[in-house]
Amino acid sequence: MVHRRRLLRVSTACVMALLLFTAHVSAQSVLGRIGGTVLDASGGVLPGATVTLTNVSTNQVATTVASSAGAFSFPQVPAGTYKIVVELQGFKTSTYNQVAVNVGQEYSLTAKLELGEISETVEVTAGLSLVKTTTPEVSSTVQQKEVLSLPLAGRDVTGLIKLQAGVPGIATRSNTAIDGGRPTWTQVTQDGINVQDNFIRTNSLDFLPNRPTSDNVAEFSVTTSVSGADSAGGATSVRMVTPSGTNTFRGSAFYANRNWKLSANSFFNNKSGVPKPYLNRNQFGGTLGGPIQKNKLFFYGYYEGFRQQQQQAQNNTIPANADWASGVFRYAATDGTVRSINVLQQVGLPVDAKMQSLILSKMPSVSSVNNFDVGDSRSDRVLNTAGYRFNQQRETNRNYFGTRFDYELSSRHRFEVVFSRLTDVDDRPDLDLITLPRPLVYTSATTKRFVAAWRWLATSRFQNEVRGGFNLAPVGFFS
Repeated sequence: MVHRRRLLRVSTACVMALLLFTAHVSAQSVLGRIGGTVLDASGGVLPGATVTLTNVSTNQVATTVASSAGAFSFPQVPAGTYKIVVELQGFKTSTYNQVAVNVGQEYSLTAKLELGEISETVEVTAGLSLVKTTTPEVSSTVQQKEVLSLPLAGRDVTGLIKLQAGVPGIATRSNTAIDGGRPTWTQVTQDGINVQDNFIRTNSLDFLPNRPTSDNVAEFSVTTSVSGADSAGGATSVRMVTPSGTNTFRGSAFYANRNWKLSANSFFNNKSGVPKPYLNRNQFGGTLGGPIQKNKLFFYGYYEGFRQQQQQAQNNTIPANADWASGVFRYAATDGTVRSINVLQQVGLPVDAKMQSLILSKMPSVSSVNNFDVGDSRSDRVLNTAGYRFNQQRETNRNYFGTRFDYELSSRHRFEVVFSRLTDVDDRPDLDLITLPRPLVYTSATTKRFVAAWRWLATSRFQNEVRGGFNLAPVGFFS
């Protein structure tokens, strides 16, 4: 028996350049912004100052000029670390290093110039923008260095969403939601394209078909309140971005093992006399990124394998008396005694032969009862049903692969292409909690995501982005 469910998500941002108009259709911006004001030492505005923005990792440069009010803006800035140089004739040049721009967030900078020669330079280490003065958004960002430094279970970055302000903690039993809203109110994107299961949205922050990991998410931002116009599709949002290459070759390789021998058995297994469940998880892979052509064309790629064999504790309700299959029903009378009646004899019907061969004969025997946590029996009073706790095998095999290319055709035209693929075969003991040693039901999914973007910096005051892509996540249920 095979059942397939196909989920196709298409998110695209279209531009009508002839009309000088940009239309965003469901896609979400992953670019940050830098805005600020140029002032003199007394606090007066300085119009006409030249502001140069340089990406520290790729040496890509953008330039703008402060307006008559001294304001400047870079509305399309990829996440990363930048250097800002502010110059004006008659004033010392100011250089701001380590300007950190996060995905989808705005950095506010007030640049003060001192009187002097333009050849003189004042350097400032800027760091993070601690206080936002240009946007009312309430958001927080988790960067990749934080992701790689934390011991994440299964290298799953979505677990960090629950650690952000405004998101319920891990101890809650309900589905994860932001600021008390429903899970369906939050949109999760990677590189601007929705990566949620839009067929089942009730746990849209706890399960993503793409299963993002530590190596394919450079950083992510969680917007919990007052989302901007570029956060279309939800009252709140989680925006992730794939790492990109730089002018330096960088790579990594890893192997991790988690084994059951170092763990303890559960209380309920010990109580029922069931041995410790088996678990052996192997994760391995690596990344590589760098320049194909320095300052122009960059690449980043990753691979990760996931192999897990484990046992999952099940507790089924099974018959607790030997004559149940012949129609005998036991009950407790008002005086506390246990009485029985054969319901089939009362209605004059025999045991159905097909039911006997297909179902009744396959039920575990009464001797398999090892607990009374389920069913209507107690240790001092056996009625009809009780519990059978056992360990059922479960296997999971996954392969992640992805790549990203960034290309600067000229100072005005920049392109980005991202592709990822995930194959996931997973036993489903939640759908078949009877068959031993392994369940008969399993799922097989091949998730593919493609994103392409074009950023056009026409002038210092007119910039445009076209971003489009798809996330195809078909899931097959097999028995």
